[in-house]
Amino acid sequence: MTTQVYQEIQEVLGDFNLEISLSHWSIVEYRYQQKFNKSPDYPSLGVTDVTQLHDKMGEKVVLFEKREWGETYVMSALVAKFRRKIRLRPLLKNYSI
Repeated sequence: MTTQVYQEIQEVLGDFNLEISLSHWSIVEYRYQQKFNKSPDYPSLGVTDVTQLHDKMGEKVVLFEKREWGETYVMSALVAKFRRKIRLRPLLKNYSI
């Protein structure tokens, strides 16, 4: 079940095809609920907040900070890989795929 939740979250992030500010994570949760007709089951994943979730998802997501905004953003690793290939965006730190 937990692997499925991670895959579903990654799929929702991929739907956006761009980065999402962690301060707007509720948009991802809303889209998740629309797409899968359920809320993400965070307790089954053993996490209490979004940062812990991203830490557990590991290489499936990329976190980075936009210094000009002072905010942390998240992006699906697959989207990040595609964007890096196309745009070679220097903002993506700790990129590994």
